[in-house]
Amino acid sequence: MLILHASDIHCDKFLMEKILDLKYDALCISGDLLDEPCRISIDLQIKTFKKFFKKLKKPVLICSGNHDLDAKWIKDIKKVHCDDIKDVKKLKFGCVPFGCEDFSKFKKCDVLVTHVPPFGSLCSFDTHNSKDLGDKFLTNALGDGVIKPKFILCGHIHYPKERYEKFLGVEILNSSCNVYDINI
Repeated sequence: MLILHASDIHCDKFLMEKILDLKYDALCISGDLLDEPCRISIDLQIKTFKKFFKKLKKPVLICSGNHDLDAKWIKDIKKVHCDDIKDVKKLKFGCVPFGCEDFSKFKKCDVLVTHVPPFGSLCSFDTHNSKDLGDKFLTNALGDGVIKPKFILCGHIHYPKERYEKFLGVEILNSSCNVYDINI
């Protein structure tokens, strides 16, 4: 199964066009579709994304990010799955809402789509301010065995120390501000 992973699009039309040109079985977006604050109004950004999603033919799985407001606008779009669990071609995807503290709902997921990478991983270390900006709740859930995904697709850290790593037995990909394909 070929998964296309994007994160932190921040209403970048170039990234949206790039996604439209690629082939994949499912599209996962790890939050921050919107850009706030921005010179482009939120209403116009939402309209742009609604048009973009109508052009997509494959399943779209999204977790909300810190710029996505309440994400209600995403959940209202047909064929887009946001902040929930969805089976696609024998894989269980868990799209974790931004700010989640209890990961038990995602225990049986093969792939987690989260906005923030796990704390302590190289994917969560921001090279611009030399800080780990990862999610401690996610790291605890992994360390305590609450969740055991094969993959974590994340973003949030625009300049991570590493884009890919194996951390606590899980393959992590931070595709912040870019698009990558993964063959699972």
